[in-house]
Amino acid sequence: MSSLARTPILSLATTGYLLHVLTWRGHGKIRARVDQYLARFGFSHEQLVRLLKVLVALNIVRFANGFLTDWARNNWLFKRQQWKWDEEIAVVTGGSNGIGSFIVRGLAAKGVKVVVVDIQPLPEELEKRTFS
Repeated sequence: MSSLARTPILSLATTGYLLHVLTWRGHGKIRARVDQYLARFGFSHEQLVRLLKVLVALNIVRFANGFLTDWARNNWLFKRQQWKWDEEIAVVTGGSNGIGSFIVRGLAAKGVKVVVVDIQPLPEELEKRTFS
């Protein structure tokens, strides 16, 4: 998502509050000031309200999308599950040396079963599972 959509001025709280202020009858003085300001740029009150309605709708869709994405990542459970490292299996490509070997060591130290796929032979210390 673009950084423009994440700016505070376009957030759900801001756009929702502005829409409320511009459509509620109790804010007559604020509405009059906004109408004067908009007139300088050739915009009408109705155009601004329409734009704010679109932004509020988009923010609601964005919020719902984020919620559903997090829920799906958590296997459709509402309660966050803790990792059970000893029940996990990891496949590491290029795990014989370099960054891959550090990843293999870190995962194995947590009890993860690690499968290393590499064209180079596995070092003896990784084969014997002796980690320092």
